[in-house]
This record gives sequence, C-alpha cells and structure tokens, in this order.
Amino acid sequence: MNNDSPTSLSIYGQQNFDEEFPVLKAFQQYIDAEQAKGRKRLAIFAIFSVVVILILIAIFVVLLVDAFHENRRINDRLLELALSERNRAVATPAPAAPVVVNPQSDNTAILSLTAKIEELQQKLANNQKAADNAEKERIKEELKCAENERKAAAAEKKAVEEMKKRMEEEKKSKEKAQADEISRLKALLILQKEKVEAEKEKAEQHRKHLEEYRRKYYPEAYGGKKNTAVKSDKKPQDTANENFEPITYYDESDEDNLEMPLQKREKEYSIPVEKRESSTEFKESTIPNWDIP
Repeated sequence: MNNDSPTSLSIYGQQNFDEEFPVLKAFQQYIDAEQAKGRKRLAIFAIFSVVVILILIAIFVVLLVDAFHENRRINDRLLELALSERNRAVATPAPAAPVVVNPQSDNTAILSLTAKIEELQQKLANNQKAADNAEKERIKEELKCAENERKAAAAEKKAVEEMKKRMEEEKKSKEKAQADEISRLKALLILQKEKVEAEKEKAEQHRKHLEEYRRKYYPEAYGGKKNTAVKSDKKPQDTANENFEPITYYDESDEDNLEMPLQKREKEYSIPVEKRESSTEFKESTIPNWDIP
C-alpha cells in the first residue's frame, strides 16, 4: 500500500493497481517494510548516540567537580598555613601602648609565608618524585619477573621439543630396526623356501633316476604293477617332503655297486622315515621282493 510520508517510496500511484498488479503490490509492501525497519534502526542509533553523549558529559562534569574540590582543599590548606605563620610572626602589643603599624613585620611575614609555600611545594615535588621512582622500580621488577617467566617458559618449551625430537628419532630408529629385521627374516624365509624347493627337486630327480634304474635292470618288477609302484613311491615323498631327514641321493659312483644284492640296494635307496611323531607314519617304501633270476 502507499504511505503518505514524504520519505516513503512508491512504485505506483493509482489505487486500482492493487487489483491489477498483485506482484507490484507485494513488492511495494516489501519496500514499505524495509523502510520501516530502516527508520527504526535510525531511531535506535540516534537514541544510542544521545545516551553516549550524555554519559561523556556526565563523566566530564564529574572530573571537573573533583578537580574543583581538590583545588579548593589545597587553597584552604595554604590559607591555614599562612594564617598560622602570620599569627606567630606578629608580636602581641602592650595593653597601654598604642597600636603601631610596622610595615617591616608585614614584609617579614609575607617572606616567611612565601618560604613556607616554596618549602611545601618542594616537599610535594620530592614526594611525587619518590612516588614516581617507586612506581618505576615496581614496573622494572614486574618486567623482570615477566622476562624470567618468559625465559623459563621458553626453556621448558625447548626441553619439551628436544624430548619430542629425541622420542621421534628413537621411534624412527626402532621402526628402521624392525623393518631391517623383517627384511632379514623375509630373506631368510625366501632362502629356506628356495632350499626346500631345491631339496624337493633333488629328491624328485633321485626318485626318477631310481625308477629309471629299476625299470632298466628290473623290468619284470613293473610288468602290470607299474602305476602302483610309482604311486606308492611318490606319495610319501610329496606329502611329507619338508619334515623328513635328508635323503641319500643317487650318485654316479653307485653304478659300480650294481652287482650287490637286490635287498641291499633297495635298503640304501629307500625313502627315509619322518623324524617327528604324527598321526600318519610313513615307513620305508621299497619294491616288492619278487624272485629275480
């Protein structure tokens, strides 16, 4: 709606716009609300400014009154000192003698009063100087204490940082030692695995060589039972390869002993028995004792 205030803003001036342009009406209402808020803020700011000015004036008046009373108190004190000094300086006249005005005594009293005032001012100046010196000494002591506290805090902080740094270095050294130990154990494990693989390969070669040797010199023993002999010869070797004692590998020098009896050769080239106890114990696997001509 439109306002009659000269500072209000209106975007239309006809009454029929309320029905024809509802958007403009809403916008006009928004403008009116913002203007009302602005006037309210301006009034609050004016009141706050007046209050602040009044507070400043009151403080200034209080300071002036205090200074006036202090000046009046000092003047009264000086007047009392002057009157007391004058009463001591003026002599009491005789009862029968007429009153004689002595200008020299008045000058002496004025000089004495001036000297007293100067002495009092000097004493006040000395007291003020002593108070200033005491205040300076107190400030110096406080600054010295603050500097000592700051140095102590800096030293403590430095000690804490050095301790943290030393702990970090120890932690890094321990981690490095652990990493080196893990690397060494991994390398040792790899070497053990390679050794076991080599042992397996050598055992397999020995088994194959022994089987070839048996097939070559005892073909009658594999006639119809070839697979059974191979299976019985291979199974103990594959299942318990790592847990057996080192086997006796075939050597080329053993070809000179081919004329030895069959049972003796079979006992020498038999697969060993596992050292540790287990649920399944493997015995020596030998070929059947067939009659060989």
